[in-house]
Amino acid sequence: MSCSPLFNTVQQRGQTPGAPGFPFGKTRELPVFFLCILPCRVNKKYAKIDSIIPINTNINHKKGEKDVPISIRYTIQGLATTYKTQYTFTMASLYVVGTPIGNLGDITIRALEIFKTVDAIACEDTRHTLGLLTHFEIRKPLISCRSQNEAEAAQKIIGLLADGKDVAYASDAGTPALSDPGAVLVKLVREAGYPVVPIPGASAFAVMVSIAGTGDSSVLFEGFLSPKQGRRKRRLQELFGMQTGFVLYESPFRIIKLLQDIADIDNERLVVVGRELTKLHEEILSGSVSDILHILQERQSIKGEFSVFVSGKA
Repeated sequence: MSCSPLFNTVQQRGQTPGAPGFPFGKTRELPVFFLCILPCRVNKKYAKIDSIIPINTNINHKKGEKDVPISIRYTIQGLATTYKTQYTFTMASLYVVGTPIGNLGDITIRALEIFKTVDAIACEDTRHTLGLLTHFEIRKPLISCRSQNEAEAAQKIIGLLADGKDVAYASDAGTPALSDPGAVLVKLVREAGYPVVPIPGASAFAVMVSIAGTGDSSVLFEGFLSPKQGRRKRRLQELFGMQTGFVLYESPFRIIKLLQDIADIDNERLVVVGRELTKLHEEILSGSVSDILHILQERQSIKGEFSVFVSGKA
């Protein structure tokens, strides 16, 4: 029989050192106890565990330790002996998964494997993530974890981790915590002592850096600026003063205002503007901010999400 785990679950690996040929049979789950004794029988044809000796397992959750030597006491053919054996400690983890920013073909094999194997998937918008999972024929319980309820949802996720269940987290598009929820969740899960595993994926920021071609030695991610013009212009002045490239995100409703503010500071500054990146109607414009501004101003309507790379070189 196997004992039901109360704290951390461990599994025996291989034969017990010091007892050649000692057959435990199939892998057994045993509970780790801190200062307690529990009778538990294993493969009674050959031996039984009399008790788990009171020990300190020294399992460090923060370090993600997995292999822990544990002393057990059992009887072999009437001879009571104490041996140390090696067990593999299994701890549930939170997987932070990058997802496509538009083209579903950009999903990684590893991301799909994680989605298929975890016990639950937390996400910024359950409807959006459901569409992604349905496309790849994956069905998992979904947990809403958006900016408005991130701290509360984190406690629910930590509860699942405490029950030994792996959880993945995905924002609507791209890499979580880059202008998306995720940072609060990661902080609280790590503070609770559970591993946080990154699963790299698409990011509009990385895309813009890769196609900028400006040669900037350093690049800053800024994301969305304030919708208020005064705050937006003050922050742009600060960014220009850093003399480094930077990446901004903007909606189609404010892209003209953003480019105009940049032009007011330096109308010859080189910018690269990406619209609907990786999607069917992807468009990339490169040139001085005044030229790009003129191109967009001539359009009757502007649609799609924008990413803007601004060179740090005057």
